[in-house]
Amino acid sequence: MRKTIKKHRKEIISAVVTGTIALGGGAYISNKIEPSAVYAMASATNRETDIVIRVGEYLGKPGKRIYCDNINWNRIPKDLPIRQDEDGRHYIAEFDINNKIATRLHARLEEKGANVKIIRSSSKATDLNAAGRASNKFNPYVYFSVHTNYFDRADASGYFMMHNAGDKEAQIVAQRLSDSIKNNSMIKQAETVAQNGYIGELNVIHDSTTGVLFEGGFYSGTEGNGDLYHIVSDEYSDYIADKLSDELIKIVNEKKYN
Repeated sequence: MRKTIKKHRKEIISAVVTGTIALGGGAYISNKIEPSAVYAMASATNRETDIVIRVGEYLGKPGKRIYCDNINWNRIPKDLPIRQDEDGRHYIAEFDINNKIATRLHARLEEKGANVKIIRSSSKATDLNAAGRASNKFNPYVYFSVHTNYFDRADASGYFMMHNAGDKEAQIVAQRLSDSIKNNSMIKQAETVAQNGYIGELNVIHDSTTGVLFEGGFYSGTEGNGDLYHIVSDEYSDYIADKLSDELIKIVNEKKYN
């Protein structure tokens, strides 16, 4: 731990001044660190954090676009950022949808007493798994990556959890998290997916951390009462935040005390 603190001394000092921890690869941890916390970090146990949440995609390269002229504008909340491309066309970006869900989940977890960090990546770096590596500095019990899905069909629908194949504990946790939000009445539950080697960010986290990737629905679902209109809604993000935070805290407490 002392070697880690020494190695990242500049980043820690920067964090005290700016309120964020820069961790390379364009990844950073949001959470103000008071000066006294710098000293606490040097003597902290290996479990400094209960949960790390990652916002899928990148602020500067925010994923696929849903153009506003192809959607029901009246159903898009005013708090969702609207971006503009080089031709002046307005669109919604995946990063901003993910960020809304992840930010509310982070807030609920903090309200309920969890020690939680949130990672937002500013740009796609050479190390595409920088967020996973960043989480290792905190050795959390759970690493939870928030995404939404895209498919070239406007009627695509369904949320699901993903985990690396062969990770039995992650499979159980993913299923529990999926089941905790299945009664949301807005977006249907799809089957939990195991991917072998596909989820790169989950391949680099510590063995002591359980990693799950959440696909919250298809933001390409713009047809009729499609997923997009639910994903961006306050009702959906609040429901997801409430239910997932409860289940995540249960999972962490079981890991701590069992």
